[in-house]
Amino acid sequence: MKTNLAYYSKLFKEISGGELTPLYLFKGPEGFIMEELASQIVDASIGEDMRSFNLNIEYASEIDMETFISTACSFPFLADRRILILKEVGKFRGKWKPLLEYCENPSASTVLIIFFNTHDESGRRVAPPKNFPALEKSISRRGRVIQFDNLSDQDLILWIRRKAGKMGMQMDREVSRMLLESVGNNLHDIQNELNKLALLYENRQVTAESLAKVIGKYKLNVMAELLDKIRPGNEYQAVEVLSRIINTGAERPSVVLYQLVHHFLFLLKIKAGGRYGGYRYEQLKRKASLFNAREIFIWLENLRMADILSKNVSFPEEMLIVNSLLHSMNGRLIKNPLESISVT
Repeated sequence: MKTNLAYYSKLFKEISGGELTPLYLFKGPEGFIMEELASQIVDASIGEDMRSFNLNIEYASEIDMETFISTACSFPFLADRRILILKEVGKFRGKWKPLLEYCENPSASTVLIIFFNTHDESGRRVAPPKNFPALEKSISRRGRVIQFDNLSDQDLILWIRRKAGKMGMQMDREVSRMLLESVGNNLHDIQNELNKLALLYENRQVTAESLAKVIGKYKLNVMAELLDKIRPGNEYQAVEVLSRIINTGAERPSVVLYQLVHHFLFLLKIKAGGRYGGYRYEQLKRKASLFNAREIFIWLENLRMADILSKNVSFPEEMLIVNSLLHSMNGRLIKNPLESISVT
């Protein structure tokens, strides 16, 4: 099943309805929604006054597995359920046997939730541990394995608007899009910005001006300046703006990469005949006219290569982006990883 916003909404409804199993494996790159769903399981299972006795949250790199499993096997104290949450199972380096044996015969009064984040904070893929397939197979038989993928831009905008509404703010689609383009698609970062906005704009409409005051006008506009500079024959100015963004910390390299990909995908849709209406569409239509389809494909392919390398090699992201920009503006494909990290 596709992990879109409707998929996650269904999951939360199932949990709120009390449909729990003794074992859960949460896996995927979307850690924020993992945390939210785990919190909902806790809320649905244990009252706040009993959580100090019946809720254990541990990190796999720090636990003694036998002690952890002993806790899982113990009865809850003055409650129907005990909940154990084991985070970052990919970092566990001890004996897996106690955990695998427990998953073959879990306690009926315990809910064990295991997190496996398939990507680290920088977006690099995390290799699963040797015993992970056996763990996943066991949990799929006696519990539930849930995939947590990142939301699409369309769903992210809807998510932002819903979150803002729950926090007492009104935010239209355009302002939500501006927040997404400024912060990127990391839900932790988006939630942090919403928390800041809520301090000032609870029970009020959040406008573009409101957003600039909280996020900072420079940060809000800096990517727009970069995208404006990216056009044929303007390599020097584009690199100058990109370097300023990175050197001042106005945006993280991963956010810059995300927004560049998003921009050129939009231009490609316009080249393919897509029509969206509005002033922003007319702006993008003019920008799309500066490139032919082949040039846009080169941009997207080089950005894809930079994204893959940023997640799989320990090389400065900013240099990968600069080289991707230089290759693309000169109409050259990055043919191999070594070429992408050498300035030519």
